[in-house]
Amino acid sequence: MNAPVNKLETPSQAAIDLAKQVGESMFAVDTASKDTMGMQLMSCEPGRAVIQMTVKEMHLNGHKICQPLPATVTTRWLWLQAAALNF
Repeated sequence: MNAPVNKLETPSQAAIDLAKQVGESMFAVDTASKDTMGMQLMSCEPGRAVIQMTVKEMHLNGHKICQPLPATVTTRWLWLQAAALNF
């Protein structure tokens, strides 16, 4: 029995443009991620979104360890990832 072959299709230019437009539009109004956490949307394309964030002193706990991001920011990031995956 042969294993199934996964063929990844190259997204159309229209899908790439739409993913970028939707990601940028969503992130533009996300003040919690942008302004409070200082995140930057680096790219958004079909199946992938990249966000960058510099960890600052305010993100560290009492032991100077950066714990996982707060649920609200993690949820926003997952929301953006989901938008990218739907194209």
